[in-house]
Amino acid sequence: QSPFRDFSGLPGSRSERMVYRQFIRFFISGSTALAVHLAVLALLVELHATNETLASGIGFLVAVVVNYTIQHRWVFEAEGNHSAHLPRYLLVTFITFAANLGLFWVALNLVGLWYPVAQVLTTGFIFILNFILNRQFTFKSTNKPST
Repeated sequence: QSPFRDFSGLPGSRSERMVYRQFIRFFISGSTALAVHLAVLALLVELHATNETLASGIGFLVAVVVNYTIQHRWVFEAEGNHSAHLPRYLLVTFITFAANLGLFWVALNLVGLWYPVAQVLTTGFIFILNFILNRQFTFKSTNKPST
């Protein structure tokens, strides 16, 4: 049995343990998406001389596909078809996409960070924002305790 399936040994209510389990799974999902994002970013910048901000945006979009799939099926165990969740997810994604580009641009151009460092720091903020928005809005109707 997966260690991410049952957190019954943890203190707190069943609902609190569900949030913890979702957060751990969300971290794994986000880490996978981050790896995809950074790989696309580096490939475009280093091999194709793409502008860093544009490459970050493209990397973000590729990572979105990976992240939605994992979140829908595994993190939030969404029930039903994608017609209920995908529009909400795309709205949240649009909001976080804009935040990603804006924060990345500030970190790169105003703070002067090296682009991978700027992206990792930006992603940390986006991660927290994404968890809150996706849990409370995108997949809200399917946040069910694990049985």
